[in-house]
Amino acid sequence: MHGADHYDTLTGINNLASCYYALNQLDKARPLMQEAYDLRRERLGTDHPHTIISTTNLAVVIEKAGDGKAALPLFEAALAASEKKNGKHHPDTVLRVRNLANCVRDLGDTDRAMILYRDYADRQGTAEGKDSLAYAHSLIYFGFNQLELKRWAEAEPVLRTCLEIREKKQPDAWGTFNTMSLLGGSLLGQKKYAEAEPLLRKGYEGLMQRVKLLPSPNAFYFRPGPRSADRPLHCAEQAGRSEEVEGGAGEVSDAQGSRPAAAREKVSRLGGPSVARRRARRCSAESRLTEDARSTFAGRVPCNRPHSDCDI
Repeated sequence: MHGADHYDTLTGINNLASCYYALNQLDKARPLMQEAYDLRRERLGTDHPHTIISTTNLAVVIEKAGDGKAALPLFEAALAASEKKNGKHHPDTVLRVRNLANCVRDLGDTDRAMILYRDYADRQGTAEGKDSLAYAHSLIYFGFNQLELKRWAEAEPVLRTCLEIREKKQPDAWGTFNTMSLLGGSLLGQKKYAEAEPLLRKGYEGLMQRVKLLPSPNAFYFRPGPRSADRPLHCAEQAGRSEEVEGGAGEVSDAQGSRPAAAREKVSRLGGPSVARRRARRCSAESRLTEDARSTFAGRVPCNRPHSDCDI
């Protein structure tokens, strides 16, 4: 029989906690993840790879339970230990920078979060190359969070670089068209309507053509925000051509009564959005994702990647 601190026992505790986490039974997952963390730290030491993984896993569970302040020092400890053990540019270390950035962002420290997102992108570029899809993915996080803060001008060069890479490497992928929409959003925020409109149109149309390839909406949690389907109409209105816009207008808000009468009539005429249109909007990466380690615990014994998530 194995003891309570045997390697296999600790792996079993971690896996059971992971199962409860996947079922969203956080009240059961948290104490088990805490137990695995405590025993691994005691038996293996704070710098052992499995202890570092347990540190991240515990932080993820605590954060999802709504206690970001308690999770923050664990994310910081996991990053520091990973840097010491694996180096600054190891894939796991780089991902843990993003974990910390996400937690800091959600706690409202946006200035520190943006520094961390830039660090994440820089490390990814050094590790994988600045023409890699991994680097483009890190730029999406950096640029998207700038859009969230309405830092339109700062987001533009970041998203342009990302789009250049994705158009070269994955010209037909849905993420490329989503990047177009995000870049169009940054231009729209700067009132560069003539530049924004073709990106918004092409981005929206590309996403609509790839609805079946988009991640399931059930994989993400969203908070309200501007949608790619709304932006082409707004852009055309500002350019005085609202009659040209087709589709994507069904859910455009007119709460402030600022839209031209022709545009309001067009929204009414189009009616509610189709199921496919709604799904495309939900899946757009402009909707902010929470980082909840969706892939971290899925069938891995032990987990060998910290807090990973779907691409955007």
